[in-house]
Amino acid sequence: MARILPVKINKKPMNKTIIAIAFLLISLNSFSQKEDVYKKWFSAEQLDCKGTTQSVSSNLKWSIEFKNNQTAEIILNNGKVVNTQNFRIDGDCIKLDFREFIIEKLYKDSLVLTEENASSCNKYVMISGALKALHQKEKFAISNSDTLYYPEFGNAPILKGFNDYTTFFIKEFARKMQGSSKACQITYRFIITKNGEIKRPNVHASIDKKYEKFLLKILDRTKNKWTPMYLFNKPVNTIVKFKFKYQKG
Repeated sequence: MARILPVKINKKPMNKTIIAIAFLLISLNSFSQKEDVYKKWFSAEQLDCKGTTQSVSSNLKWSIEFKNNQTAEIILNNGKVVNTQNFRIDGDCIKLDFREFIIEKLYKDSLVLTEENASSCNKYVMISGALKALHQKEKFAISNSDTLYYPEFGNAPILKGFNDYTTFFIKEFARKMQGSSKACQITYRFIITKNGEIKRPNVHASIDKKYEKFLLKILDRTKNKWTPMYLFNKPVNTIVKFKFKYQKG
């Protein structure tokens, strides 16, 4: 079975340096025009109001899009949860139906929001899609002379009919295991090319190798159903890797 063997890896994690650059590109003296709020923002970092960084798992990544019709769409974990609320901007406060944020900083590609309630006070560092794409473009691997990029929440290959492609694979495997009490760790690794093709599939099932043929059959059923990931309006080759655990009940 083919394996992906990158010979060169360039990974630059989303860190405070990237966020700081975004802030420094714009004047620090005042907020940008409030019109800059009207776009889609992606979570980059979460802190408590004392400035302590909080650990946020990939499953808790979220985005919020402030639309011109005064609705805000909140998406959690690659579209698994979508919540739409009305909003209005009152000074430096964004008031939604069920939440309220204070704008601490607002620049073209970065936004810091504070949310306070009776039990907690959090700061959310948000970045624009353009800054997210810049980060993704700087994180890649080279394999067989191909440049391979990494998907992230909010920008990844799309499987037709699913907001989150892992949902398809989890459901299909659970159907195969229906009635079984065995727990199983599943790993998928493959490439979605800039033409939407599947290349170099590699799978692993922790309980029995015999399940790996079935895993490949599941992947094979997704042929011709992929839209590639885009960076700056151009399709790119993407390494897709994810794990999930099956456990009855």
